[in-house]
Amino acid sequence: MYGAGDVRVEKVPDARLVEPTDALVTVTHACICGSDLWPYRKMAAGEAPRRMGHEFIGLVEAVGASVRTVKRGDLVVAPFAWSDGTCVFCHEGSSVTARSAASAFRRASRSLRRSRPSTAT
Repeated sequence: MYGAGDVRVEKVPDARLVEPTDALVTVTHACICGSDLWPYRKMAAGEAPRRMGHEFIGLVEAVGASVRTVKRGDLVVAPFAWSDGTCVFCHEGSSVTARSAASAFRRASRSLRRSRPSTAT
């Protein structure tokens, strides 16, 4: 998103594992929430571009060496409230107020919940 009502679909480089706590996820479904709609209506032209659709469901494609909570093939959900699992707020059970959003994105694998589809028939 480049400004109010200015949404573009662009080709970007493929994601890759950088940190040992990273996980690569192929997004199968994404949604737009209020935090996307506010700038869609009011974002000033010239602000740094923003990506939309940060809430998603997908399949884990690869994990860094330190990831223990998910593995390739797991179905995962990335909710609106990211947490880094390391700050005082997270340790007190208030992960929605995590101190570092950047840290949370780097450590996203910690906040992913594993969920396997039922194979029962």
